[in-house]
Amino acid sequence: MKNTKQNILKYWSWPVLYALVIFGLSSIRTPHVSELKNYNIDKLLHFIEYFGLALVLSRSFLKTTLLKKSIIFWIIIAFGFIIAMSDEFYQSFVPGRQSSVYDFLADIIGVTVGTLIYLRKAKHDKS
Repeated sequence: MKNTKQNILKYWSWPVLYALVIFGLSSIRTPHVSELKNYNIDKLLHFIEYFGLALVLSRSFLKTTLLKKSIIFWIIIAFGFIIAMSDEFYQSFVPGRQSSVYDFLADIIGVTVGTLIYLRKAKHDKS
C-alpha cells in the first residue's frame, strides 16, 4: 500500500465531497418535503444518502490504512453519527427544513448497513 499524497488525495477527496453534497442538499429549501414525509420516502432517501457515504468512507479506509475491519467499522459509524447529527442540527436553522430524530435514525441505519456490506465483501489493498 502506498500512502503517497496522491493516493490519499485520490481516496479521501470522495468522502469529503460526498459530505459536502449532503450538507449542500440540506441547504436547499424544500417546501414539498411534507409530501415526502407522508409516504416516508424521505427516510428511504436518508438511508440511501448515508449508505453511499458508508461506501466511500469504507473504500477510503481500506485503501489507505492497515486497520482491522472491525476498527474501521466503528470509525465509520462514528463519522456517520457525527455527520448525521451535524446535518440534522444544521437543518434546524434552514428555512423550510426541520430536524428529525427519525431522519437521524435512517442516516445511522444507512451508514451501518453500507459499512457492513462493503467491509464484508472488500479486501484490504495490500499493494
